[in-house]
Amino acid sequence: MTRRLLWGYLAVTLLVLLALELPLAFFYSQREQERFIADAERDLARHSLTLAGQAERSFQSIELILSNLNDHLDAQGVIDSASYRVAMSGEDTYRLLKGKLAGLPQLEAITMIDSDGKLINFSRYWPIPSVNVSDRDYFKALRDDGSRKTFVSLP
Repeated sequence: MTRRLLWGYLAVTLLVLLALELPLAFFYSQREQERFIADAERDLARHSLTLAGQAERSFQSIELILSNLNDHLDAQGVIDSASYRVAMSGEDTYRLLKGKLAGLPQLEAITMIDSDGKLINFSRYWPIPSVNVSDRDYFKALRDDGSRKTFVSLP
């Protein structure tokens, strides 16, 4: 056999092998991609369940704080807007609010607001600034719907 013929057979053999290899490589890459997507979907589902559980626990913590504050209001004898302003405007209430935030990194502040939107007290610092929040979405939502206990505003 001549050298030229040998090289010809070798070239044809390589072309045949390449022709067979390319569809196999494509098939395996498709399979890997599908497996990767399925794994990613499974991971996302697991993470979403974890985040949903954390969010639920965060809201439970907030509800517990609100319940404790309601108990505090009852203990202070708050029965109307005037007694609310008096009971909630002191430095002792500021310390109470600040203490409620301990161990709850998901909460930035607790505010006590009167029915006119005036800030009465909050957990950030003492003395409190003169602030009116009557134009805010959360104030309007809670004022307009007396049965509503919570409101989550846009960030």
